[in-house]
Amino acid sequence: MHIKLQYVISVIFLYLLIMIPFSQAEDGYSNFDATYTLYEMERKEIIFDNLDLTGEEAQKFWPIYNTYRVQINDEVKGLIELLQPLTKDMSDISNVKAESIVKSAIDIEAKHYKAHKEHILDLKSKSILTGTKLLRYYQLEIGLIAAFKNNLSSMVPLVIIKKDNTE
Repeated sequence: MHIKLQYVISVIFLYLLIMIPFSQAEDGYSNFDATYTLYEMERKEIIFDNLDLTGEEAQKFWPIYNTYRVQINDEVKGLIELLQPLTKDMSDISNVKAESIVKSAIDIEAKHYKAHKEHILDLKSKSILTGTKLLRYYQLEIGLIAAFKNNLSSMVPLVIIKKDNTE
């Protein structure tokens, strides 16, 4: 029970750490690099604190984890770049542009999911994490991904639907 509470508190702290700089940024993007660096550091700390790796497991786990995060960082930055213009004005977006954004966002999400799946399966196939440690790591990843996506979605207002928008 203590570990679950620690995890929940860590995720809430991470969410607040991400949310404050994003919400204070004038253009929704200017503080992204600094904020994302903090997010990555907090993310590693949460995993480190909650995964309880042995020395041998840690030696194998962290290089694979770091490679995975480099791959994911490009996709996350692509999603931010896609969504950033939408943080200002959603009142004058055409149907064509809206559909293009949806397609691009789904493509980025699919790449992210594929990389995440391959990463988890790689950890299992190389016997780096198995059983309960693999499941715990998966749970941590899902929680951290959800916290970050929740923050992103809170930055973008809902699109305004115009009755005469037929473009």
